Amino acid sequence: DLAGNYCRSDAAAAIAGMLLRSDTELESLNLTNQHPGECGGSLDLSLLGLALVSNDSLRDLDVSFNMLSSLDIQSLVASLAKNSGLRSLNLMKNALNDDGIRFIGKYLPRMKGLEQLDIMANRFSDVGSDAILEGLQMNVILSSIEMPRGYRAANQIDHLLNVNKGGRRLLGDDTGSPPCPPGLWNYVFARVNKIYSNDRTTCASVLFHLLHGTAALTES
Repeated sequence: DLAGNYCRSDAAAAIAGMLLRSDTELESLNLTNQHPGECGGSLDLSLLGLALVSNDSLRDLDVSFNMLSSLDIQSLVASLAKNSGLRSLNLMKNALNDDGIRFIGKYLPRMKGLEQLDIMANRFSDVGSDAILEGLQMNVILSSIEMPRGYRAANQIDHLLNVNKGGRRLLGDDTGSPPCPPGLWNYVFARVNKIYSNDRTTCASVLFHLLHGTAALTES
């Protein structure tokens, strides 16, 4: 846990080197609030992004409250197109504007393992949320996005996340993954009913779109 320190380029390089080691077992890395703008700099994620390309141990990464630059976001998000291990990424309160969020949306279809994303308390508009929605159309893994509720795409984003959580990956995807074998559908139905046992409307909607495939998702 390195939260609240003053990690700069040298520290970021050391962390990247540790992630690149074949024997590393680090699963969680907390770099929240490295006091950006103080002591002559801010957290540099370019090397960390490069390290994540080949790292398969890290599961949770928190870089919230760091005023990350566009280059930091690009390096970090692009790495997730090749990284399949990271499950949770916290980008809360980094002053991300529409350009930064659009870059995330652009790479969402190529992300291989990320399940939880936090982009609360940033500075993007409906343009950014629309980019998230567009990218999520082609992402079957991500099942939780923490973001404000006031955006025009919020309900559609929630719906896609619910279907992902219910098992949209079982439909197959554009990467060539085969659809769910018929014998597993009873398990799928039971799982969805369990997840949404207290919300029958969402349960019915998720089951409908799983049964009717990706065409129904793009039409909703």
